[in-house]
Amino acid sequence: MLTSWPFAHRWIPSPKADVHFEIERRDIRNSRWAPTTAPTTLASGEVLLTLERAALTSNNVSYALSGDMLDYWGFFPTEPAWGRLPVMGFGVVTKSAHPEVAVGGRYFG
Repeated sequence: MLTSWPFAHRWIPSPKADVHFEIERRDIRNSRWAPTTAPTTLASGEVLLTLERAALTSNNVSYALSGDMLDYWGFFPTEPAWGRLPVMGFGVVTKSAHPEVAVGGRYFG
């Protein structure tokens, strides 16, 4: 029976905050919201999406536990002691330097 919240983070950011959800690589029970800054310019072919929704599932636990072996930590680099997991979710294009991707488009992935 779960009697307390098992995760260490205490602050839930505003939906409009520029943050990354990070977990401690050596103890995935510890997490944090790390402030970040969205890029102001994009290279040709790049697209910036704002995340609307994402899901953390048991798959994410598998990614975290095999992060070093399968290099999941390399997908979204951060400080060496922390990791950013791939997640599935919905996002809206807020900037685009890609000729076939329009601002305002909504994507799942």
